[in-house]
Amino acid sequence: MTADVCSYSLPVVNLAVEIAASADSELRGLFIEDEDLLLLSGSPLTREISLTTASARPTSTDRLQRTLRSISRQFEDSLRREAQASKINWSYEYVRGRVRDFGLRPKLKADFTILSRGGLHRAEPGARARKVLVIADHSIQQLQALAVVLRRYIHDEVELTLVEDSGGGLEQGLEQLPAELLAQVRVIRIHRDEIRDRLQRSGRGFDCAILSLSDDVEQLASVLQILQCPVILVA
Repeated sequence: MTADVCSYSLPVVNLAVEIAASADSELRGLFIEDEDLLLLSGSPLTREISLTTASARPTSTDRLQRTLRSISRQFEDSLRREAQASKINWSYEYVRGRVRDFGLRPKLKADFTILSRGGLHRAEPGARARKVLVIADHSIQQLQALAVVLRRYIHDEVELTLVEDSGGGLEQGLEQLPAELLAQVRVIRIHRDEIRDRLQRSGRGFDCAILSLSDDVEQLASVLQILQCPVILVA
């Protein structure tokens, strides 16, 4: 699971723990020190504006690094607490880079790579349906991840956008899931040729996405650029 200062989220930590538990695997957390943010903080033209007082002051790379380290410790503590509660092995590392780059070019061999990008909060009563995007690769691991996501939304209406080539392997796999997970799920099927247009119109409205690392890197990069939700990349 990867996270940075803008995307650390306890609900996504819980999601990562649940996926690791369902796969009987170890969870490794990476907190990423955003190198672009550090570069920007060193510019004399940038200012830090307080959310509470609206006061501005020059940015400081040292001060920003202290803040990042503090949030990274919160992330590590959350990983430890949730992993130990679920009795799964876990590890943690603090690295420098960009979340998106770690998703597109994983430095570690992993069955699932979870990019924490906010989201995955519980819906309030009467709120819109939760929206989940799956670009199918017909793998059992993708179905496994989808089952974990749907269980988190078991009390909500879910709009599942399923992107498939001909064959419909994942859609057939849905029939293997417990009926309770699908009780409030509405499936929208689109072809891969339609995905760019669909994402341009509604890509920022998804609550979670499940993608495949076997897809074309350029297409995957364009999808990640639009999505603002947690992303599960399946190897």
